[in-house]
Amino acid sequence: MWWWRKVTRAKISPDLRKEFELYGETVIALAISNPDIPSGIGPVASLLRSNFSAARDWLSEQRDIHARREHRLETVEWAILIAVIVGVLADLAIVTHETGVWPK
Repeated sequence: MWWWRKVTRAKISPDLRKEFELYGETVIALAISNPDIPSGIGPVASLLRSNFSAARDWLSEQRDIHARREHRLETVEWAILIAVIVGVLADLAIVTHETGVWPK
């Protein structure tokens, strides 16, 4: 739909994407936000040293995906609400017609 958030795909290799997904959003976000992690040792530090901007782009993509999912869920909730309201109004019309309140 036109109001759903557009997902901006990160231009990264599939192998790098798999590696980011292996560690997850939380670990990558914490590692980016902590200035000591990229200068340290370990697999996450070495990954971020060479792919810092790719990690930021991947996190932005993940944020867009989550926002789009929330927009889809809100659209479904509104559709259900409208269907329930229409159903209640139809039931009220039937009841008023059967009781004679509504003109025949």
